[in-house]
Amino acid sequence: MHSYLDLQCLITLFTLVSSTNYLRHDATINTVEEFLDTLINSSRYDRRIRPFFDQQKACNVTMTIHINTISAINEVNMDYNTDLIFRQSWYDPRLNYTGTDWATKSPQITLHYSLIDRIWVPDSFFRNAKEGKRSDITVPNRLIRIHRDGKVLYSQRLLLKLDCQMKLQKFPLDNQTCVVNIGSYGFATNDLAFFWEEAQNVSAIRVNEDLEMPDFVLSNHEARYCNRTTATGLLLFLCLSI
Repeated sequence: MHSYLDLQCLITLFTLVSSTNYLRHDATINTVEEFLDTLINSSRYDRRIRPFFDQQKACNVTMTIHINTISAINEVNMDYNTDLIFRQSWYDPRLNYTGTDWATKSPQITLHYSLIDRIWVPDSFFRNAKEGKRSDITVPNRLIRIHRDGKVLYSQRLLLKLDCQMKLQKFPLDNQTCVVNIGSYGFATNDLAFFWEEAQNVSAIRVNEDLEMPDFVLSNHEARYCNRTTATGLLLFLCLSI
């Protein structure tokens, strides 16, 4: 019985070491296509598993939003349309290729949008969206970039119709505050945590300088946090007030 367990442990250890070193020391990888096929090969990378799952740590995802337009503000249906760039960043240690020749050749690699389905991405959703789609003009507006330290940038252009509960008692001399709720659909905070990406003197929320609306003026915007408790646990939502 003990001999079987010892042998099993040795085989498992050997497999882990071999799969880790395969990427770093295989001198036969000559093209970026071969390198990417090795990096995200399903035999060593399982997109169904979130980063840091084996370490029992939450994966931290930072976000920024660039608002291109706000239009079709409808007081009857209490909604509006927006065209925005939604960017998310996180670290995936399985995509870390520091120490390889490719870390010097290509410190970061921008993937074709068709490869997005081969890596893990957060299950982010807009809680108060009525309708939504990605822009596909002229190709799907999606970008994913892998840095050599395992940092991933995922950017997409979204066209959304969002709910906004308006207070119309002072109409037409009214001020409205619309909140955008963003969070994980299924992961609780101990698995996936969202944060606004705040840099020095740079806001996580950026608005097109040429933004014009026929009946309203965008006077302010604020990025904040708001928690929600659901049947799946405590979820951390990012809230944008405009």
